[in-house]
Amino acid sequence: MNYVEITSIQVNAGLQFAATPNSINLQVGETGTIGNALATNNSTDPITATLNAIDNATSAVPTWLKVNNASVNNISFTTGAEISFVADATGLTAGIYTATVTASANGYTNGTITLTMTVSAPVALANFRVNFSDAATPAPTGFFKDNGQAYGDRGNGQTYGWMNTARTAPLDLSVGGTTPGNGRNRPPSPDVDTVNETFMHMQGNSVDNFNGTAQEGVWEALVPNGLYTVIVRVGDSNNESTIGTTHVINVEGINALNQLATQGSPNDFTGSVNVNVTDGKITLDATGGFNTKIKSVSIAPANAGNSPYVIGVNPPNNSVNVPVAGFSISANNLFLPNPDANGIFGVDNNTLAGNVRLVKISGNVEIPSAVNGTAGGDAITLSPNVNLENSTTYRFEITSGVKDKSGASFIPFSATFTTEAPNNGGGNIDLNSVSFTKVADAVATGAGYTSLVIGPDGKFYGLTIGGDIHRWTINPDGTLNNKETLAAWKTVYGNRSAVGLAFSPNATANNLIAFVSHSSAGLNNAPDWDGKISRLTGANLENEELLVTNLPRSLRDHLTNSIAFKPGESNVLYFNVGSNSAGGAADNAWGNREESMLSGATLRLDLDKLPATLPLNAMTSRNANAIKATDVNSPTIDGMYNPYFINAPLTIFASGIRNAYDLVWHSNGQMYIPANGTAGGSNAPASIDGMRRPDGSFYNTTGNPAIYPPIPASNSNNVQRDWLFRVNPAEPVGYYGHPNPYRGEFVLNRGDIDVNNAVYNGVQPDVRYRGAAFDFEFNKSPNGVIEYQSNAEGGKLKGAILVVRYSGGDDIIALVPDGANGNIGTSKIGIPGFTGFSDPLDLIEDPNTGNIYVSEFGADKITLLRPSNQATATPVITLSPIKLVKDDVTGGVAAAPQTVFVANTGNAPLTNITVSITGANANQFSANTSGLPAIINPGQTSSFTVTFNPTTNGPKFATVNVSGTDASTKTVSVNGLGKQGTGGGNEPSLQWILDTYFGAGVVNVGDDNPATNIIHSSTSQQSAPLLGSEVSIQKFQSFTDGPVSIEVLSVFGPDASNPVVGFGWYTSGNPDAKMNCSRLQTAQRPMRRH
Repeated sequence: MNYVEITSIQVNAGLQFAATPNSINLQVGETGTIGNALATNNSTDPITATLNAIDNATSAVPTWLKVNNASVNNISFTTGAEISFVADATGLTAGIYTATVTASANGYTNGTITLTMTVSAPVALANFRVNFSDAATPAPTGFFKDNGQAYGDRGNGQTYGWMNTARTAPLDLSVGGTTPGNGRNRPPSPDVDTVNETFMHMQGNSVDNFNGTAQEGVWEALVPNGLYTVIVRVGDSNNESTIGTTHVINVEGINALNQLATQGSPNDFTGSVNVNVTDGKITLDATGGFNTKIKSVSIAPANAGNSPYVIGVNPPNNSVNVPVAGFSISANNLFLPNPDANGIFGVDNNTLAGNVRLVKISGNVEIPSAVNGTAGGDAITLSPNVNLENSTTYRFEITSGVKDKSGASFIPFSATFTTEAPNNGGGNIDLNSVSFTKVADAVATGAGYTSLVIGPDGKFYGLTIGGDIHRWTINPDGTLNNKETLAAWKTVYGNRSAVGLAFSPNATANNLIAFVSHSSAGLNNAPDWDGKISRLTGANLENEELLVTNLPRSLRDHLTNSIAFKPGESNVLYFNVGSNSAGGAADNAWGNREESMLSGATLRLDLDKLPATLPLNAMTSRNANAIKATDVNSPTIDGMYNPYFINAPLTIFASGIRNAYDLVWHSNGQMYIPANGTAGGSNAPASIDGMRRPDGSFYNTTGNPAIYPPIPASNSNNVQRDWLFRVNPAEPVGYYGHPNPYRGEFVLNRGDIDVNNAVYNGVQPDVRYRGAAFDFEFNKSPNGVIEYQSNAEGGKLKGAILVVRYSGGDDIIALVPDGANGNIGTSKIGIPGFTGFSDPLDLIEDPNTGNIYVSEFGADKITLLRPSNQATATPVITLSPIKLVKDDVTGGVAAAPQTVFVANTGNAPLTNITVSITGANANQFSANTSGLPAIINPGQTSSFTVTFNPTTNGPKFATVNVSGTDASTKTVSVNGLGKQGTGGGNEPSLQWILDTYFGAGVVNVGDDNPATNIIHSSTSQQSAPLLGSEVSIQKFQSFTDGPVSIEVLSVFGPDASNPVVGFGWYTSGNPDAKMNCSRLQTAQRPMRRH
């Protein structure tokens, strides 16, 4: 019989997602939701399932995907419900992103789904302008409208709006109050200037009983990543009624505007900044402001191409509690994409003058300052000429006038900071009572001196950068006399780049023996292996004997540097050799030159071990395998010099000293070496297994990784600190932080502590790293160093280490080695007489008198400092500027006030401060001293203003006198020009202008009536070839190498013309090749009227 067998089929329980479109299209910076549902296939919902997701490209949890605001990584979800996957394209690049999501539960088979997010770059913006207003006001032509809506797609092709200050959630400022919202439109109605008359309260919480949403907001706009120029406008066309209103706008964390509103008046301010967007959104915030009101914003691509720009400064933008003593600010993280014709990257230091400034925001007062570049062209440092004021906000500015070596202009940059509150405490009481007097007239001029030495004959020696040695007798008052030039030693070479000069301890007045370090002339495009050490003898040091040749040399200013002798070792020289690179590995800024075995180190030369045939050839191998196989019993490695040879005359004394200009043996038996750290952008090398090290060990990563771990290469590193190193001669050769792969040293400084690069996470200092005796911090360029030995100043400075700071500071810092093991425990910045130099490079003390001589390399002079030997601490008044010049219409509104800074550079509080005005025209000037405190403590600065308000025409002269208890009175010359009016015949004569600026009669124009602006009343004289002091000159020739400065004394012309006047030049005989060098804008005119 036939039959059928029937079998029951069991369907396995499982999880399943809905079959909906599981993809989304977003622009960079946008977020969106992919909707779906999760359920069981046997209707046993609800159950608890677990969701996990894997990015199909990275095999990691996708950072761009979330459920319920959590990453999809073991999160619980109840089935039988819809599920929302949130895709976030913030910070991503354009492309297709996929992720596989798996749902799992016990007893159920897994459900999976693939989600796809397609990310596209936003449409490039031509010029994106937004006007902020109330809801009722339409956007002006050319603007988009914003009346406070939360961030999102605005339906006009753009995505922008408001977020909370944490940027974690959209914020709606279009609601609340009766307006409604935080937007405003001021009278008149209808609008005359809509952009000026409308605004948005960014900080409604600043206003009592605010009519709107009393919450601070951040504004964002979706843009493609890249460089943008952002222009913001703030203020209120009504009179400002809220006390303390301060409009602040930061764009991408960079301050664009910081303006204190004028109480009881309308206010309108504009600021601009260039920013680099990396997360797909431009962000504007008002951090640091109070009652900020934004009127409009304009966003446009910077079209920078390969424009250089500032990435960061130290102290960082928006810093607070910044110390005022010894302050400097440095743009030390620069983007420098363009090489010059020789392949060199860097800043053109000749373009810094007039294009880098510091401004006190209150009153927009420029602070008199010194601006420095570096020879490497990798940083821009500004040091004020006086201490800054406490509890004051300043703005650091770099204009497009600054250029790189290729001639490309920098993108304008600004950063703000606020100084610390007054600190009335003191440091070491001995250092606080030390004072020196700076002699006003330089004791030597006309040369850049690299080393200053007092010889065994009691005479003063100055080595110039070109290699000439100048010699003087020292007068009893410390001044120098009877200058001689000793240049015969370099006859065989010609001009040099000479740095170190030291006399042998064996030298006498009748047997001069000196040693000089030198290289070929110039500080750019220098050859490798170019350093030399020579011995000079003879009554005029005319006999030169080359001892060592082919020492390492960098492409730029890292040279064979200063020389020192250790007491008791009369035949041993110690000297520094600079590194070839910024951070140990080749880089563009330093011409991609590799390190070598003797670069970036302090070396020891034993004269008794020199070979019979001189010079010693110090060129070393760059063959890593040959160095690994070093034989200490052989004088050579790979056929070249072996510093590890047991009888080597030239050896490594301290390793990893990046670029130390000078060194000193202290009476405590230790050597102290100030060293310059690198600016941003350096490269550090990866470790090489098995490389020999200066102490005889080997960097064995395979055999001993605990001590010698593999070190990754680290590129584009952050700026590094300047250090003072202490070297103990009783210890084996130590390492001080500058990597050198040919010495088996690979960790940059202290590793992860100092290097902000992800590849350095967890990297520890080298096992031989010795640490530092003192931290100079950033971009100070500590150079010349001495131990002060005299008992002058009551012996209070004796034993202190004095270091000149070339860049940040432009001063002398005193360091006392009273800390552990001879490290620095006490330091002092701002000792009277120790500040206000121009690029100080070296210093020397005359121990017979205690006088100090400073080489001011930036001013080509030597300055004398005498001990004050004050019985008691005394305040010292220092004023800046010491001359004011102003013009104004007679009998009209007073001219804008000018600021005078009052610094106490003494060592006692300045009290009973009095300001008076004397002179023939004292009644034409007035002083407002309401801002002066009752006491200015040592190292602190305050200010007052002087206003010119003439009652009659012509030049006016007076003197402002500032005095205080126990302080000598100091003065400021104030010159003013009273004018009849503005325009045409009301303009002043050239004679009056020059009299006002230089003093009456200093320059003779040849005008018979300076009360009129016609140069001469006689028509024939008006057309005369020459009048007065006028001379006929067809061409100018630069007196010295370097930039030529043009100072504009006055400009009179219509305000509507912008620029008012331009300056240029052409090579004599070639007038068709004109070069523009400066254009004066309307707002820049020094003395002017229509």
